[in-house]
Amino acid sequence: GDNKVSISHWDPESSPGWYYIGIYNDCTYQSKTASYTITAYTSDDNSQDIFSNKKLSMNKLIPAEDYAYYRFCVPACADVKVTLQNCMDYNVCGKTYSYPELLVTRTNRMPDLNSYSYKLATTSRRSIVVNHTDPSSRDHNGYMTGSYYVGVYGWGTPDSYVN
Repeated sequence: GDNKVSISHWDPESSPGWYYIGIYNDCTYQSKTASYTITAYTSDDNSQDIFSNKKLSMNKLIPAEDYAYYRFCVPACADVKVTLQNCMDYNVCGKTYSYPELLVTRTNRMPDLNSYSYKLATTSRRSIVVNHTDPSSRDHNGYMTGSYYVGVYGWGTPDSYVN
């Protein structure tokens, strides 16, 4: 048979480092010595990485009470600044003004209002800085480098919350 295992750096459970392969020959199916070939290769699919392809997250509209998701990979230990730019003035941007929420995490591909590590939660500061020494910036296995997941939640326009 042909068995394949894919390890993606976009998987929240993966971390940089060594991976080990074990082969087991079940003698109930065959009594001969097993013959096998192992092939390993890398495939850089960064087409959805907002560092590699900045246009993925530019000039997007998100419906009220909905999410948009992004991801990026940090290959070396560094502080990360995630910035949210949006128009909050009806006179400037008409019906597209809004109060989006920025959510960042290392452990959930689709962060939401109940599952995140960092949350913007203010209208005056428009960025989140993830310090590489912060324990929340590490993945499940304690690594600082690797994938980050971003969620943007559309709260709706400010008018929808005015009594």
